[in-house]
Amino acid sequence: MRIAFFTFLVLIVSVSYGQNSVDKNGAIDDLLLVNKTREGTEQIMLGLIKQYVAKKPNAPKSIIKEIQNSLDYDGYMAEVKSAYASVYSEWEIKELTHLYKSGNMVLYKQKSERVSKILYDIGSTFGRESVKIITAKLQPY
Repeated sequence: MRIAFFTFLVLIVSVSYGQNSVDKNGAIDDLLLVNKTREGTEQIMLGLIKQYVAKKPNAPKSIIKEIQNSLDYDGYMAEVKSAYASVYSEWEIKELTHLYKSGNMVLYKQKSERVSKILYDIGSTFGRESVKIITAKLQPY
């Protein structure tokens, strides 16, 4: 009887934990969608790619798209999500989303400070890795 109860309790806790994890991940996805993290990153990288391509007049214009497709945006976004998950609770993430949607950017920035250094480091690493890819792709030209 005790084993059945213990097994049932473990099952309930793990299902509950799994649901919380799904809810938190969904909240992070919502925040990153609202603040256009991926779109912003892609636009910044496009500008950087174009600067490098401009220095290589013999490079075909199609190289821009090829380089864009070579960058690991999914890996970058996974690291960003992980950073938010490690620093904020689900409720806090939902609060950040609400603040962003409402346009209260002063409070949003204040509450986002806890993750800003981590995000800076993730972005710096992504940028360095991206520059290596860009220069490698442009090497023949």
